[in-house]
Amino acid sequence: MEDIYPLTPMQKLMLLHTLSSPDSDVLIDQFRCTLCGSMNIPAFQAAWHRVVRRHTIFRTLFLWEGLHEPVQVVRQEATLPWEFYDLRGMPESDQETIVSRSQQERQNQGFILTQAPLMQVTLFQLSDHRFELIWTFHHLIADGWCHSLVLQEVFQSYGASARGVALDETPTVPYLSYIAWLQQRDHEEARAFWREYLAGFTEPTLAIPNSQIRMRNTAGFREYQTALTPEDTQQIGRSTRGHQVTLTCLLQAAWSFVLARHTQKNDIVSGSTVSGRPLDLPGVESMIGMLINNIPIRVRVDRDRPVAMWLREQQQKQLEMREYEYMPLGDILQCSTIKRGSPLFESLVVVENYPVGQLAQQQDAGFRIENIRDNLKTGYPITIVAIPGAELQFRVLYHEELFSVPDIRQLAEDLLTMLRTLAKGEAETVGEAIACIPARTELLRFPFPATEQKALPALRLSPSTDTERTIEAVLGEYLQLEAIACDEHFFDLGCTSLLLVEIHARLQKELSRTFPLVDMFTYPTIEALARHLTPASMAEKPSKVASASNRGQMQREAMNRQRQLMLKKK
Repeated sequence: MEDIYPLTPMQKLMLLHTLSSPDSDVLIDQFRCTLCGSMNIPAFQAAWHRVVRRHTIFRTLFLWEGLHEPVQVVRQEATLPWEFYDLRGMPESDQETIVSRSQQERQNQGFILTQAPLMQVTLFQLSDHRFELIWTFHHLIADGWCHSLVLQEVFQSYGASARGVALDETPTVPYLSYIAWLQQRDHEEARAFWREYLAGFTEPTLAIPNSQIRMRNTAGFREYQTALTPEDTQQIGRSTRGHQVTLTCLLQAAWSFVLARHTQKNDIVSGSTVSGRPLDLPGVESMIGMLINNIPIRVRVDRDRPVAMWLREQQQKQLEMREYEYMPLGDILQCSTIKRGSPLFESLVVVENYPVGQLAQQQDAGFRIENIRDNLKTGYPITIVAIPGAELQFRVLYHEELFSVPDIRQLAEDLLTMLRTLAKGEAETVGEAIACIPARTELLRFPFPATEQKALPALRLSPSTDTERTIEAVLGEYLQLEAIACDEHFFDLGCTSLLLVEIHARLQKELSRTFPLVDMFTYPTIEALARHLTPASMAEKPSKVASASNRGQMQREAMNRQRQLMLKKK
C-alpha cells in the first residue's frame, strides 16, 4: 500500500450509487476511437502501462465494509488489464459485430471496486494500418476531462519510445492534492453563498412525477443529435466575444429561456456540469481524477431587461459561483428551500470543451485518431451536451419514459432558434427573445399520474419497534408517504442517493446515534436497517469491529500525512 485517504463528496455519491444499483452501468465510462497508421503494438501497450505507474488514481481501490467512512487506497503497483485481438482478414461487418459485442460485454461486466486498477484497455487490429481502441474505466477514478489528458500522455509516451527519445519524467500531481485542497475550503462560507443563491426557490422547474422511479431502467435512455450551421456557429463566437460571455453562459441562458417559455415560469433552475478544477491549485490542469461537479444555475427571467445587460449579469454571477462550485450537490440541496423529496433540477447542460480529436492528431505518434465515440450517460431526465467545433453540435440525452421523440426534436429546435436569436441580436429585451419561439406548454406537460402507489402485500409488514417507527416517520416525511411497509426497498419508494444523504443526517439526529451513510445502501429497507442498528446486531460482528478499528488507525495515519502535506504547502 502506498497511501490511504477519504473519498471526495462526489466520489462518495458515486460509490453509494454503485452499492444501491449494482446492476447499473451508468458509472462505467467508455472511450472508443479508430487509430489509422502503423503501430508498434508492444510499445503502445507499454505506453498505457506507464500511465498506470505514473498516476496514483489508476492504482486506487475503494474500501467501505466495517468503516464509518469509505476510503480509497493507493497500491504501489497495479497491472493494467490489456486485451488484443487480431481481426485482419474478416469481413468488416463481422469485425464490427465482434468489437461492439466486446464493448458491451466489458461495460456489463463493470469492475470490482476493491481491486485496482478500475480500468481496462482493448485493442482490435482491423487491418495492417487500422485499429479500434476501447478504453473502459469507472467514473470513480476519472471524468470526461481526463480523456484528452490520458490520451495525450499515451501518445507522447508512445511517440517518444518509437523515436528513441527520452521520456518526460516530470512528476505528476497526485489526486491527494485535490482532496487536501478540498479540506482547506471554508464550507460554512460556501453554504452561506448557496443559501442566498437559492433562497425562495421551492419547486423544480420541471416537476416530473416519480422521475427517479421511472428512470430506474437505464436502458430507456435515448439520444437525439443536431447541429448549427458553420455560419451560425461563427455568429455565436462573435456574439460571445462581443457580450464578453462564455459559450456555457450563452447556452445556459438559451436553455433557461426555452424552459421559461414552455413552463410559463420566471424562476428557472437547471444544472450545469463544471470541471471542478480550481485555479489556485498548482498543476490541477494536468491532474487525473474525478473532479467534475454538477451545480444548479438559477435564472430569474426579467422580461424587460435588455438582453446584452442581462447576459453580462449572468456571466458575473457564474464567475462569483466559481469559488464555491466545489460544494457537492447533496450539500447544496440541503442549503435550498426546495420541498423535501424534490430534486433541485431535472435538466443538465454540459459543454464538452476538451477537443480530443485535435489533441491526438498533434502528437507525433505515427497515426491519427478518427471516429471518436463515448457512452455518455447521466441520471437526469434530459441532458443537453454541446460540442464546440466548426459546427456547434448537440447531443440531447433523454429518457423515453418521460419524453417522446417529437417532443425532444421540438425542444432541440427551440434551443437552436433561441441561440440564433441571442447571437444575432434580434431581440432587445429578454421578453422579446423568449417570444421568438411559440409557447408550447404541452411539451413539458407530463401525462402520467402524479403518484403511483405500489400495491402493498396482503400481509403488510408494519413497523413494530421504536427504531422501525422512527425510520418510517422520517422516510414518510421526505417521500410524502403516509405508510411504508418494512420490507419495501428505499429506492423503489423513490429515494435517490442525494435524498438518502439528507435522510441519513436526519435519522442520526432522531435516533441519537451515528452510523455510516453506506448502511442506508447496504440495508435498504426499514426492517433491515433497524435490525442492523440494534446493539445486539452490532455485538454479533466482533471481526468487523476489529477490522474497522485497524482501518480507523490507518485513516488517522493518513490524516496525519495530509496535515503534514498542507503544512508544507503553507
